[in-house]
Amino acid sequence: MPIYRFRCAKCNKEFKGTYKINETKVECPECKSNETERLISRNIGITYNGKGFTKAMKKARKAAKEVVEGNNGG
Repeated sequence: MPIYRFRCAKCNKEFKGTYKINETKVECPECKSNETERLISRNIGITYNGKGFTKAMKKARKAAKEVVEGNNGG
């Protein structure tokens, strides 16, 4: 199950946990209210597996490293 972030409308506490995708209202661990909203996260943490992804990722990392070293070294 994915990790989601929520904010309680009652006490304004932010919390996160593993919930099903259809669980939109969960209980706040602080005040036990069900008046919560799911927050949109920028970092979703996707992991790609497989030979094709590995080759592509290595190539992209090498290119990025060359750009960074070129900007810092010269």
